[in-house]
Amino acid sequence: MNQYLGISYEERDRVKDSKVDYVNSIFPLVEEKITRSECLDIIHNANLKLPARSGCFFCPFNTISRWTEIYKNHNDLFTRALKLEESSKHFPKQRLVEVTLRNLKTMINEHDQLPNIQVNRPCGSECVI
Repeated sequence: MNQYLGISYEERDRVKDSKVDYVNSIFPLVEEKITRSECLDIIHNANLKLPARSGCFFCPFNTISRWTEIYKNHNDLFTRALKLEESSKHFPKQRLVEVTLRNLKTMINEHDQLPNIQVNRPCGSECVI
């Protein structure tokens, strides 16, 4: 199975082979040396809506500020991530962020001070979906 990953040329250090034998990771932007700026130009010229920097709305490497942006601007995706989190057989021991997304939603709505949680490592494209 081929898995196409949209890593831009300036982030080519993130390119890694799949850890799964049956998945072949392909990096077309890196292969064509297309930068993020060039990607944005292509999207703009095609009259398409600009996507968020990371398309993985359920990524456990999202920061609190990214989760807040998803909640405020893409509430449908936040709701889906919340359902994914709460449907996990490992929940609540394992969560998508240090606090539960339901608690984060409450904190955002009540304008509470959001936790200053640092993500320990960047996304390495480990997900296979």
